[in-house]
Amino acid sequence: MDGQQQEMCLDTAARAAFPAQAVYAVMAIIFGVGAYRTEVSSLAVEYSIGVLMCIWLIYCRRPVLCRLREEEMTVTVAEEGIGLQMLASLGRRRYLIVPYAAVAGVSADWRQLCLRNRQGLHSIVPVDWQELTAHDRGRILRAIGAWNDKQRKTQEQQEEG
Repeated sequence: MDGQQQEMCLDTAARAAFPAQAVYAVMAIIFGVGAYRTEVSSLAVEYSIGVLMCIWLIYCRRPVLCRLREEEMTVTVAEEGIGLQMLASLGRRRYLIVPYAAVAGVSADWRQLCLRNRQGLHSIVPVDWQELTAHDRGRILRAIGAWNDKQRKTQEQQEEG
């Protein structure tokens, strides 16, 4: 990221989202055909609601998983309980703003973000970064590395001056 205030949004890869989106699309088609063929108006309304829900679920399947900014990133927290996962699939997600200074690392499977506080203690935030493309994972690592390089240069300049 250059000196300008830019924000880069990294969302779920198409390859990770496609299977669920395809199932929702088939369900929407089935509901749509049912709404078209029925002669009972209340049933047609119910089928139409099913179509709209499927369209909403298709949209919700490609959430933004990370927003990279100049000094921090906003991380979508992965839900661990089945009830919370259901809410997340409907668009109810939790977010955490993480300064680059707090990032200690990322797990090998890209499911956990390791953070450190000022006292040096570590904590783990569950993330769904395994659903990112390899290119987007590289963007995250480059953003963290660029921030670390910037801080190192600033520290060296302060020591010299």
